[in-house]
Amino acid sequence: MEQLYRLCNEVLFYVWDPIGVAKSAAARDEYDSYAKTVFKYLQEDQNAKKIADYLGKVRTTSIGLPAAPKEDLEAAELLVAWRESVREGIA
Repeated sequence: MEQLYRLCNEVLFYVWDPIGVAKSAAARDEYDSYAKTVFKYLQEDQNAKKIADYLGKVRTTSIGLPAAPKEDLEAAELLVAWRESVREGIA
């Protein structure tokens, strides 16, 4: 499961990245607190919509940015795909 957590953290930082910090090594831990919840959802077999809803709340409530449901869903779908790859031993 350590591999899935690392992948989760990387997807949030490099793909989801609502505040655009992916090019800054100094900000590498920017989304760590959100990764913990997303990882929990992945372990619970939550679907992409549930994860996207969470990312949307983080984006609008915690970070204070406008909603971007398409971007949230794209990241969530990637996370679910990675979960399945890890389970199948592909990742």
